[in-house]
Amino acid sequence: MEADISPLKVCVVPFGCQMNRADASAIQELLERRGHVPVRDEDEADAVIYVTCTVRQHAEDRAFSRLGRHARRKRDGRRVILVLAGCCAEKEARGALERLPELDIVCGTRRFHLLPELLDRVRAQGGPIVAVGLDGRPGHEGGFHWRTSPFQAFVTVMRGCDNFCSYCIVPYVRGREYSRPPDEILDEVKRLADDGVKEITFLGQNVNSYGKGLEPPCDLAELLARAGEVEGIERLKFVTSHPKDLTPELADALALPKVCPYLHLPAQSGSNRILAAMNRGYTRERYLELVEMVRERAPGAALASDFIVGFPGETEEDYLRTRELVERVRFSQVFVFKYSPRRGTAAARLPDDVPAEVKKRRNNDLLALHLEIAAEDNAKLVRSTVEVLVEGPSRRDPSRLAGRAPTERIVIVDGPPELKGEIVRVRVESATALALYGRPEGEG
Repeated sequence: MEADISPLKVCVVPFGCQMNRADASAIQELLERRGHVPVRDEDEADAVIYVTCTVRQHAEDRAFSRLGRHARRKRDGRRVILVLAGCCAEKEARGALERLPELDIVCGTRRFHLLPELLDRVRAQGGPIVAVGLDGRPGHEGGFHWRTSPFQAFVTVMRGCDNFCSYCIVPYVRGREYSRPPDEILDEVKRLADDGVKEITFLGQNVNSYGKGLEPPCDLAELLARAGEVEGIERLKFVTSHPKDLTPELADALALPKVCPYLHLPAQSGSNRILAAMNRGYTRERYLELVEMVRERAPGAALASDFIVGFPGETEEDYLRTRELVERVRFSQVFVFKYSPRRGTAAARLPDDVPAEVKKRRNNDLLALHLEIAAEDNAKLVRSTVEVLVEGPSRRDPSRLAGRAPTERIVIVDGPPELKGEIVRVRVESATALALYGRPEGEG
């Protein structure tokens, strides 16, 4: 069969986390460099590439459901190359072909750089092709970033995870930790700054373990300090951190002029018994010591956390310990998830013994508690002034603008559209649990 070398119209669709969106952006850039043409409409595309998530079953099912629509059209005679990429591809591998035989390519998380060649092979020889495996360093040609706006970007600084929390599939689908060389990252930051980016968020599955094994040594605190010297960059953020890897140096970095004083530090539970069952590597007491360290070294820093309710064996007493932790720390943001087992993890071997209605009650109760705390703490900011990076029109009220304070709080601003992309000092006039409201300083 003679190879077709004409450009393909390619639609790359990310599911799930920011890392997947950064991967999708890098894949699109890679394919554009090879002459292929990006399109937004899946039905217009010659090749549809799904960059998938498998942290929760719902995300996996959603990707297969949408691919199934293309598979049905393919059976009806439409010519389209279907690609399952990312975490779900790594987890399922050939099992994905059993579930959806119309797939042409199954491409794992450390094989994205092969996609141009894989597409060429399918066009020349047909499929399916399975390219998975966690050996070697993750490969891309070009950037590791995802532009969310002309002035904001996420930059992947490391990949993989070595923690093996008992409920989490990530180490099995992303592989061992690998840190990018700092000079490579800083070159990317400089290119983005030259192109108008003001705010950069460093990304990693376990971002504060960045630098392990690097020679010469460079940890995340040093990387942030060096990135802060890049002309044009005005804000630096990083997600997501693991409590066991939080260092005094990183806490100090939260007080650097360009580093936003916001730390997403998932506690997951306030019960030592459940933390041990989750294999989190710290206790409730150690977590509280870390919170105290951050607040001493970076006064005013906002702390956010994830929590899982209904983990196997979680009693009402265990849950109340989590509730007490939320009350004590007073997080600025809380993200709550009802436990669901993921095949292949250690926790999946445990009985899922907390009833669904109990999980739901605990989920709702913890969110309600957080909203009560957030409303109280946000109210204390009324009549203060905060710096806001204006992101664009508010989704709920397009006549107003929306942006974020350095602490990641949402701020709704009464101001002209020309403020988009600018950092503006805003006088806070009112507040709710979810947002601050105000107008640019000096107006009104």
